[in-house]
Amino acid sequence: MPEFANNNTKAEAAAIAHMMRRLDGLARGLGLDEAAIRQIVEKVAADMPVRLDEERLSEARARMVLALAWRPALRIAFGQSLHPGRWRRGAPRHG
Repeated sequence: MPEFANNNTKAEAAAIAHMMRRLDGLARGLGLDEAAIRQIVEKVAADMPVRLDEERLSEARARMVLALAWRPALRIAFGQSLHPGRWRRGAPRHG
């Protein structure tokens, strides 16, 4: 049994690495960092263990776009500016 689990873990790690390579261009285009993409890919792999790679990739792409859409709302909720060079925590910079 442990050998099967180890093989399954290796296969899953290989699948995650494959998905990361396939999504790299989109991730760069969207401006998402590798940590965010890895989190999305690992969650998709866990949520969809028996699906085809193309189905998983499609879901990961959708979640990447959703993560991008939510980024401004999260920044506002945590008091961060959408324009860090111009504003800090909602107050205008003087100078």
